[in-house]
Amino acid sequence: MDSCGGAINHAGSGNNGFNPDDNRTAVPQRASIMKLQYQSYWTDPEQDQAQVRWMREFYEDVYRQDGFNGTPYPGPASRYEGCYINYPDVDMVDGANPGTPAYHWGELYYPGAYGQLREGKRRYDPLNVFHHALSIQPA
Repeated sequence: MDSCGGAINHAGSGNNGFNPDDNRTAVPQRASIMKLQYQSYWTDPEQDQAQVRWMREFYEDVYRQDGFNGTPYPGPASRYEGCYINYPDVDMVDGANPGTPAYHWGELYYPGAYGQLREGKRRYDPLNVFHHALSIQPA
């Protein structure tokens, strides 16, 4: 667990919380008081599937009651603000329940700003040359 708050949560006035020209930091999750990092380590490759399955199930259990789609998605009735993008996780593309309406991983990592990021992607990389599993998709 990492504590947040203080200067991390300061945003400039009059913007969506993600405008770098008016922010003190680049973190869009402004009300967070802590950040959880889920990590597990092992050395035996034969343990890969079991360890990854255990971590996925644990993560989903943490967010099952108050999260959305098995994640800390900033969706309906959620008290969470999403995920910090420094730890991209392809499991978040669909969350625990693939195809859940109103769920989009872009809002998980970039609450309120994903549309603007898509417009920038469309403008500067319309052919989606630079991409990976969690790339911003062109608008």
